[in-house]
Amino acid sequence: MYQASLTSVIPEERWEDLLTEDELASVRAGDTEPPQESTTWGIPVTVPTSESEPAATAAAASAAAAAPSKTTFRYRTFIADAYVAGPQIACTPPTGTYRFKGDNRSWSSSSGTSRTQVTTQFMWTTATMSTVKSVGSTTRQVKNSNNVWVHDDTKNAGTSGITTTNKSMSSTSARLYMKIAVGNPFCNPALTLPIYAELQIEVKRSGSYSILAGTRRPVPNHEAYLRRDSSSTWTRILQRKNDGFGCLAAINFCAYDSLVKTGSY
Repeated sequence: MYQASLTSVIPEERWEDLLTEDELASVRAGDTEPPQESTTWGIPVTVPTSESEPAATAAAASAAAAAPSKTTFRYRTFIADAYVAGPQIACTPPTGTYRFKGDNRSWSSSSGTSRTQVTTQFMWTTATMSTVKSVGSTTRQVKNSNNVWVHDDTKNAGTSGITTTNKSMSSTSARLYMKIAVGNPFCNPALTLPIYAELQIEVKRSGSYSILAGTRRPVPNHEAYLRRDSSSTWTRILQRKNDGFGCLAAINFCAYDSLVKTGSY
């Protein structure tokens, strides 16, 4: 198979399909850069092997007509709490009382904010794969002399800590590698660890999936979904809770979670 890749800004008419409501508002307000995508084209070559090839080709075409033209995979990490305490010194100045804003939500494929989000579309009819990566901004608050929480600062870690690779793509099957390693931009990286997840998922156009390999640091909440273009409903394929922010300490005793599983969507 021949492959070629291109990174470009996504047209505005596609934003609603890829971004959450909060992300849309942030981009349109100019607080966040317009989303970009990395698209990989694959041109498969089929070699006839027998006299029954025309019949097999016709059968495959019939099956493809009933199958989805696009499947979307989404992986999100989020802090369910409205606020979490700021680790003294590691993530705050040496004096004062600080806290960080969380995402203040429960499990959801699209509503609310996230710490990280990866959305990959598998376009079966063109054998292309397109990925959008986003990282939520981190807001720190400080308690003032009147014992009232006030805004201190907001930073964004950026998407450089998110990697996706097209391992294979055809009209019937796709394989994606994803790695997330995004830290709190206020924290000293020598004293803290980043949000981490790494997996390789194989998605079939026919409706099955396999997470062939995968692990995550058990903090914060992690969730993943798949959706056919013919459906407005996402299928949740992964839901892992937050085991505590102590798992982000440079020295910790939190075991990694396995993400390996199979299922259908």
